[in-house]
Amino acid sequence: MDWRASLFGVHGRLSLRRGAGRPVVVAIPPSPLLEALRSAPKTNDMDKAKASFERYRTGQFWQNDPGYAFAKPWLRQWIAQETRVLDVGCAYGQLAWYLKSLGIWEKAHYHGVDVVEAAVELAATAHPEGTFEATDAQAGLGVATGDFDVVWSKGTICSAAFPQELLAQILAVQAPRVLLPHTAMACEPIHGGFATTIYSAPHTAYLFTILDQAGFTQQVNAAGYDVTICTPRDYTVPVEHMGTYRLYDVVLTASSKSSMKRPA
Repeated sequence: MDWRASLFGVHGRLSLRRGAGRPVVVAIPPSPLLEALRSAPKTNDMDKAKASFERYRTGQFWQNDPGYAFAKPWLRQWIAQETRVLDVGCAYGQLAWYLKSLGIWEKAHYHGVDVVEAAVELAATAHPEGTFEATDAQAGLGVATGDFDVVWSKGTICSAAFPQELLAQILAVQAPRVLLPHTAMACEPIHGGFATTIYSAPHTAYLFTILDQAGFTQQVNAAGYDVTICTPRDYTVPVEHMGTYRLYDVVLTASSKSSMKRPA
């Protein structure tokens, strides 16, 4: 049974809906749906990637994005001197462009990772001063503990089939400063830690994941971090079968009890 047969062939207690662009299922792990999705082919169409790349390159995408506006003072403060920066879910190198717009790119020793090879290839061409790698961040980031001073991951957790695993990989880097703009958290407790909506499309599947706030905080604290700031956007969004969620811009810093080097 291939991944799509698995994805659309599970019945029982799960709510199943068909149709491109519509939510087809909400599942709390363990679920064969998520296992099927993990083995799904990743979109790697270079023509589509180039079209998206051009929109990002020419569109000054950060100007109307509250996640970048939130992060601006933190990035300027944290990259005031030579700083090792890890971008998890780098896509086309949006953070690299943003750091250039802030005038702090030269101080950032930048490394970006993303699961989409075509995006990584284009990002590496646009930003030859940085380094890039195509990898599934949920399975491993390919970096050593302590190699970075700052980790950035904007919206990536919301598109992960296994968000707790991805968060664990980010925290395992043990960077004393972590920025997680555009992280979706439920307004009500979620049994199991998170919920995922899977959207169907002709050749792939898309996810949207929301986290349980208490579970997120517990996982972060256990890894040696304090949630310094967790700022909610000023709206909530209802999602079919998932309840209501809110987007948060999150700052994590090494706690006083942690062995990590604390921010100055």
